[in-house]
Amino acid sequence: MPYCTRCGAQLPENAQFCSDCGAPVGVPAAPRERVRPEKAEKQEKGAEDKTGPVVGGLVLILLGVTFLLAQSGLLREWVTLRNWWAYFLFGLGCILVLQGLLKSVTTTYKGPAAGSLIGGAILSVIGLFFILGEEASWRVWWPFLLIVIGLIVIISGLTVVVKRTPRPAET
Repeated sequence: MPYCTRCGAQLPENAQFCSDCGAPVGVPAAPRERVRPEKAEKQEKGAEDKTGPVVGGLVLILLGVTFLLAQSGLLREWVTLRNWWAYFLFGLGCILVLQGLLKSVTTTYKGPAAGSLIGGAILSVIGLFFILGEEASWRVWWPFLLIVIGLIVIISGLTVVVKRTPRPAET
């Protein structure tokens, strides 16, 4: 006894259509491929972000190097167990800025670059201020710097959303 190729229901010998799903008998069902439109568009263009593993690896290497320098005392005038995190923040910011530049300049690593650039710049500035600046004054002011930059990011993000919103057609 034959079976439906679409739903698998058992069919009578001389049936032309499936009594359960209505599919024609003898015609194989087309495979259903479920791909979200934006994912299909990315696959067509080959615009998948490939910077993630590189950035992750660089962050781990940076973390290891800053810990090594702080614990070994090789550069004890600069990197200590009390300030290694400032060097790590600065390096992390530089890595994120590099990722943003790669995304914005090359066609291989296409993707939104503003987040990496802005976030990286913020981390680099905070790290650099704690490396070079007077710690007492920046301990008070750097949270305000973050608040102001955060507000700027939100406002710039909202303006991008407003610009991309399609206007209704005029009649």
